[in-house]
Amino acid sequence: MSRVVVLLALVLVAARPAVAQVSGGDRLVMFEEKSCSYCVVWDRRVGTIYAKTDEARKLPLRRVELNVSRPADLRSIKNVHVAPTFVVMHCGREFQRITGYIGEDQFWGLLDAALHSLEAGTAQTRSPKPSSGCKA
Repeated sequence: MSRVVVLLALVLVAARPAVAQVSGGDRLVMFEEKSCSYCVVWDRRVGTIYAKTDEARKLPLRRVELNVSRPADLRSIKNVHVAPTFVVMHCGREFQRITGYIGEDQFWGLLDAALHSLEAGTAQTRSPKPSSGCKA
Protein backbone atom coordinates (compact mmCIF):
# COMPACT_ATOMS: atom_id res chain seq x y z
CA MET A 1 0.00 0.00 0.00
CA SER A 2 2.77 2.47 0.91
CA ARG A 3 4.51 1.75 -2.42
CA VAL A 4 1.31 2.67 -4.23
CA VAL A 5 1.09 5.96 -2.31
CA VAL A 6 4.73 6.80 -3.04
CA LEU A 7 4.32 5.89 -6.70
CA LEU A 8 1.16 7.99 -6.96
CA ALA A 9 2.93 10.94 -5.34
CA LEU A 10 5.81 10.67 -7.83
CA VAL A 11 3.40 10.53 -10.75
CA LEU A 12 1.56 13.63 -9.50
CA VAL A 13 4.78 15.57 -9.04
CA ALA A 14 6.00 14.58 -12.51
CA ALA A 15 2.67 15.57 -14.06
CA ARG A 16 2.75 19.12 -12.71
CA PRO A 17 3.24 21.80 -15.34
CA ALA A 18 6.86 22.85 -15.65
CA VAL A 19 7.72 26.23 -14.20
CA ALA A 20 10.94 27.84 -15.34
CA GLN A 21 13.62 27.88 -12.69
CA VAL A 22 14.44 31.32 -11.41
CA SER A 23 16.29 32.20 -8.28
CA GLY A 24 14.48 32.06 -4.94
CA GLY A 25 15.51 35.71 -4.51
CA ASP A 26 13.71 36.87 -7.64
CA ARG A 27 10.81 39.22 -6.94
CA LEU A 28 8.49 41.71 -8.53
CA VAL A 29 8.49 44.85 -6.39
CA MET A 30 5.52 47.17 -6.87
CA PHE A 31 6.02 50.78 -5.82
CA GLU A 32 2.59 52.28 -5.20
CA GLU A 33 0.79 55.20 -3.58
CA LYS A 34 -2.49 55.12 -1.70
CA SER A 35 -3.85 58.00 -3.80
CA CYS A 36 -2.81 56.43 -7.14
CA SER A 37 -5.82 55.74 -9.36
CA TYR A 38 -3.72 53.58 -11.70
CA CYS A 39 -2.66 51.44 -8.72
CA VAL A 40 -6.34 50.92 -7.86
CA VAL A 41 -7.10 49.85 -11.44
CA TRP A 42 -4.09 47.48 -11.41
CA ASP A 43 -5.36 46.01 -8.14
CA ARG A 44 -8.80 45.35 -9.61
CA ARG A 45 -7.66 43.94 -12.94
CA VAL A 46 -4.36 42.23 -12.12
CA GLY A 47 -3.76 42.30 -8.37
CA THR A 48 -6.72 40.07 -7.59
CA ILE A 49 -5.35 37.24 -9.75
CA TYR A 50 -1.59 37.80 -9.71
CA ALA A 51 -0.87 35.44 -6.80
CA LYS A 52 -2.53 32.59 -8.72
CA THR A 53 -0.40 32.93 -11.85
CA ASP A 54 2.78 31.24 -13.09
CA GLU A 55 4.33 34.70 -13.09
CA ALA A 56 3.74 35.00 -9.34
CA ARG A 57 5.40 31.64 -8.74
CA LYS A 58 8.44 32.92 -10.60
CA LEU A 59 8.28 36.50 -9.29
CA PRO A 60 6.39 36.80 -6.00
CA LEU A 61 4.93 40.28 -5.54
CA ARG A 62 6.25 42.62 -2.88
CA ARG A 63 4.40 45.89 -2.40
CA VAL A 64 6.20 49.02 -1.21
CA GLU A 65 4.80 52.48 -0.55
CA LEU A 66 6.54 54.91 -2.92
CA ASN A 67 6.89 57.94 -0.66
CA VAL A 68 8.15 56.34 2.54
CA SER A 69 11.62 55.28 3.59
CA ARG A 70 12.63 52.18 1.66
CA PRO A 71 13.62 48.94 3.33
CA ALA A 72 17.40 48.45 3.35
CA ASP A 73 17.31 45.70 0.71
CA LEU A 74 15.61 48.04 -1.79
CA ARG A 75 17.69 51.20 -1.32
CA SER A 76 19.74 50.41 -4.42
CA ILE A 77 16.65 51.03 -6.58
CA LYS A 78 16.91 54.64 -7.74
CA ASN A 79 14.72 57.11 -9.60
CA VAL A 80 11.29 55.68 -8.90
CA HIS A 81 8.99 58.69 -9.29
CA VAL A 82 5.86 57.17 -10.84
CA ALA A 83 3.26 54.92 -9.27
CA PRO A 84 2.88 52.17 -10.02
CA THR A 85 6.39 51.13 -10.93
CA PHE A 86 7.18 47.42 -11.06
CA VAL A 87 10.81 46.39 -10.56
CA VAL A 88 11.98 42.87 -11.38
CA MET A 89 14.66 42.02 -8.80
CA HIS A 90 17.27 39.32 -9.42
CA CYS A 91 20.08 38.46 -6.99
CA GLY A 92 19.15 41.49 -4.90
CA ARG A 93 19.53 43.91 -7.82
CA GLU A 94 17.21 45.60 -10.24
CA PHE A 95 16.96 43.54 -13.40
CA GLN A 96 14.23 45.40 -15.31
CA ARG A 97 11.36 47.73 -14.59
CA ILE A 98 7.89 48.52 -15.85
CA THR A 99 6.96 52.15 -15.28
CA GLY A 100 3.26 52.95 -15.05
CA TYR A 101 0.16 50.96 -15.84
CA ILE A 102 -2.02 51.56 -18.88
CA GLY A 103 -3.73 48.21 -19.14
CA GLU A 104 -3.62 44.49 -18.65
CA ASP A 105 -2.22 43.64 -22.08
CA GLN A 106 0.66 46.06 -21.67
CA PHE A 107 1.45 44.85 -18.14
CA TRP A 108 1.36 41.12 -18.92
CA GLY A 109 3.30 41.61 -22.17
CA LEU A 110 6.08 43.59 -20.50
CA LEU A 111 6.22 41.21 -17.54
CA ASP A 112 6.42 38.24 -19.90
CA ALA A 113 9.28 39.91 -21.79
CA ALA A 114 11.09 40.58 -18.49
CA LEU A 115 10.67 36.94 -17.45
CA HIS A 116 12.03 35.72 -20.79
CA SER A 117 15.03 38.04 -20.37
CA LEU A 118 15.53 36.78 -16.82
CA GLU A 119 15.41 33.16 -17.91
CA ALA A 120 17.78 33.88 -20.80
CA GLY A 121 20.12 35.90 -18.58
CA THR A 122 19.76 39.05 -20.65
CA ALA A 123 18.25 42.36 -19.67
CA GLN A 124 18.45 46.09 -19.97
CA THR A 125 19.53 46.60 -16.40
CA ARG A 126 19.89 49.78 -14.43
CA SER A 127 22.60 48.26 -12.28
CA PRO A 128 25.53 45.97 -13.15
CA LYS A 129 24.34 42.85 -14.95
CA PRO A 130 23.67 40.09 -12.44
CA SER A 131 24.99 36.63 -13.07
CA SER A 132 22.53 33.96 -14.12
CA GLY A 133 22.78 32.36 -10.67
CA CYS A 134 22.88 34.13 -7.33
CA LYS A 135 25.75 33.53 -4.97
CA ALA A 136 24.90 32.92 -1.35
